[in-house]
Amino acid sequence: MESRGGRGSEQGSAVGSRFLPPADSLDFSAITLTQIKRQEMDSQVRVLELESQLQKERRRLGELRKKHYELAGVAEGWEESDGLLPASQGLLVP
Repeated sequence: MESRGGRGSEQGSAVGSRFLPPADSLDFSAITLTQIKRQEMDSQVRVLELESQLQKERRRLGELRKKHYELAGVAEGWEESDGLLPASQGLLVP
């Protein structure tokens, strides 16, 4: 039986290979200065797009966690208006 870490690294390699060009495609010997500059700019645009997607997804994750926290509090009987735990515990919930 494979360890859990083995599967994770295989999955990571598969995902990573979608984004990274094969090592042999980075041969710059037959490429012009203009082509290199164009590829550099295209790469920078892609980086900015991915950073934007990541930022949006982090915001979405934060909203999901916030909603989960709210729903879990209601299920436990916390007061929604003041953010306190039930009086028997006497603790503040941030």
